[in-house]
Amino acid sequence: MLHRLLIASLLLSDAVGARRAAFGARGRAAPPALVPETTPGASAALAVRGGAAVGPVDPETAAKAFGALYLTGLQCVLSPKSVAKMYGMEEASATGTNGKLLRRNGLAVLSLGLHAACLLFKGTDLNTSFGLASLPHAADALASLLNDDADTIGPSKMGDALILAFTAAASYGGLSNADWAPTAFKACAAFALASGLPCFVDPKAAIGLWEVKGDDDLTPGVVSAVGSNLLVLGVLAASLAWGVDTVTAFGYAAATALTAGGYTNFVSEDFAKLGCNSNALAVYTLLFGAIAAVILL
Repeated sequence: MLHRLLIASLLLSDAVGARRAAFGARGRAAPPALVPETTPGASAALAVRGGAAVGPVDPETAAKAFGALYLTGLQCVLSPKSVAKMYGMEEASATGTNGKLLRRNGLAVLSLGLHAACLLFKGTDLNTSFGLASLPHAADALASLLNDDADTIGPSKMGDALILAFTAAASYGGLSNADWAPTAFKACAAFALASGLPCFVDPKAAIGLWEVKGDDDLTPGVVSAVGSNLLVLGVLAASLAWGVDTVTAFGYAAATALTAGGYTNFVSEDFAKLGCNSNALAVYTLLFGAIAAVILL
């Protein structure tokens, strides 16, 4: 079943690339392979197209705030149980399967935070950003393969191999400044979107697709959260890979976090079973909405 996911990722990458190429052919300049400079370049771009400064909060500051929130993914990677306890869903981390899924949810969150640290706080180029942001995913997938997790908790070896292939290519290509790195970034972004969508839309089907083992009644809720954050990461990565300016790309990610995250947190019946602290979720939703508005309106 996962071969369909691979085909979907490649088709998505080709389709977006063709659309961008056709757009350029109608008289607009093709986007650069690397991300435009963030300061003052991104601010200048925002000044031309808009961007609503709210009091002392300008679009670039809002993007930094959004990225800083996602650096908290490190805690979820290192200690999924402590994060589950903090949000009042201790039972969600009681099994090895759900604990691993929570860690992978943290990886998606952390990757977005690493993009922010590189592009918004340190001012690095896109190669370095993708290289570092993709590395944790590659390391986790490799560890899963070496530990034969497919035999006990999943996902399948094919699933981990696909994650490793896309993220390792993006990481190595970026850190080595390879000529083919921009293509690897686009493929990795498309794979994140193609992976997150089924987890978000139908968590139970996604459990079968990825051949997750040892699942229980709470697993679909965890998978829905993974899907939501993969979509946020995928939107950011795709925006950056196809030449959207940095701050606007984070605005698109914030808008995705508002919509996809809002659905998962307040509509999804699967996620509701986790018993997550609704007050904390409401605060995050309000913040994402405010950040998206500051950047995009």
